[in-house]
Amino acid sequence: MLDLFNRYRHIWVSVILLTMPLMFLYVSGRRAHQNSLLERSLLRITSPVQNVSNAIVGRIRGLWNDYIDLVGVRRENKRLKEQIDILRYQRNRMIEVESDNRRLLRMLKYTKRFDKEHERRRAIFARVIGWDLTPYYRALKVRIDRGKEDRIDAGDPVVTYEGVVGRILKVSGDYAEVMLLADSRSRVAVKVHPNGPSGTLQGRTDKQRYTTLFRFLHPTDKVHKDDRVLTSGLDRKFPAGLIVGYIADDRQTQLGNHYEFQVIPAVNFSNLREVLVLVRRDDVEKKPVEKKRR
Repeated sequence: MLDLFNRYRHIWVSVILLTMPLMFLYVSGRRAHQNSLLERSLLRITSPVQNVSNAIVGRIRGLWNDYIDLVGVRRENKRLKEQIDILRYQRNRMIEVESDNRRLLRMLKYTKRFDKEHERRRAIFARVIGWDLTPYYRALKVRIDRGKEDRIDAGDPVVTYEGVVGRILKVSGDYAEVMLLADSRSRVAVKVHPNGPSGTLQGRTDKQRYTTLFRFLHPTDKVHKDDRVLTSGLDRKFPAGLIVGYIADDRQTQLGNHYEFQVIPAVNFSNLREVLVLVRRDDVEKKPVEKKRR
């Protein structure tokens, strides 16, 4: 028993020191009297222990309250972050929709203007639904959601409000493939605006960017950087006056009997979403038949 008391004497002493004031308070509460010398001495001895105990308990209670508050703050932060992510997504979506609306509005205005200015062809709206990429991740062919039912034929020009895209390469069912202007097989009759030479624009495969070559027969000093290159209409494929691109620099190089300039296409082929196919008008095709009947 003595060994047990010696082993836990610190605990026993603490219990006694904490219990005695409670007993004296209990007894004092039952009858009103002044504290005796012994009671005052015990209270004086045990008050530091009680103060320390109260401080520890208060500190623990404060830490627990802080922990509860911290958990609440973390939950609130998580909720706010989720709301921020939702708002950021909605904002990006609104920006994308606004960009689509502006692009489609410009396409609509261009369609109306083209149909008004050209008698032999009309513009049909089409969406790009696929890309054929080169090893350099450059698109040289795209697929659109228009086909035979829309009276699209191979060779029909394809444009946007920005400029010439290319021409129809193949029509299959409800789809059609478009060979882009930068394809090395592409050829377009062009003219440098306003007083430059006429020639042929040929596609060129490049690792870094989409580019084409403007080739003509005679040297000239009338071509300058950023001059516009337009379709001339001499190939009877593209209507005259459509913008094709811009002269890349003033350097004129010679290749055999031909001279050439680099031309940057006006259309960014990597961002193609919608195009216009320029198909022949039905009334134009019927006019020769009506004349023969007469």
